Amino acid sequence: MPEAPTKQCPHCKAQIDASATKCMHCKTDFRNWFARHPVIVVILGLLLLSLVGNIIEKYDSSKADSSNTGSSSSYSGISKEDQAMLDSLQIISYKIENNVIGVPELMVKVKNNSTKDLDAYTIAFDLYNNFDERISEWNQHEDKPFTGLSQDLLKAGKTEDATFMLSTFDKATKAKNPRVIRIHFTDGSGVK
Repeated sequence: MPEAPTKQCPHCKAQIDASATKCMHCKTDFRNWFARHPVIVVILGLLLLSLVGNIIEKYDSSKADSSNTGSSSSYSGISKEDQAMLDSLQIISYKIENNVIGVPELMVKVKNNSTKDLDAYTIAFDLYNNFDERISEWNQHEDKPFTGLSQDLLKAGKTEDATFMLSTFDKATKAKNPRVIRIHFTDGSGVK
């Protein structure tokens, strides 16, 4: 009868069966780390899947938040003409990012869809933290929205990138419900 192939244990140097996964003399385990620690491997795998899922979810939600476009067309208590004037300024995109000193800034891209040049507008946003809790300006107890005023000249049909510092809304990470609340044209017309 042929002799079974053997190998030498790297730890105790005893001759053992070539297919052995453990040395019968010194109990050294020859399997790789993953095979020796299956519980840890499963836990690490689940943590990795959870982490990847959270990254994808965060990316999707930030993409959805920043892809909200257009201004709200449901203004209460104003005429159709005034509403049409407000709607002539389109909020194309917006996002919140921290500047180099860690202060959040709201970056907004707007387009003047009217045939007249704009010289001022005010936009409003509801601001939220990472828990999707609405936040207010610090030391304020009311849920007032953030309002940003721009007095840059915006020619008819042109777009503008405006940046608003959120230093008193320092916990803001998300902006929602964009709306134009005031608008002023160079000819003196507008909605107050």
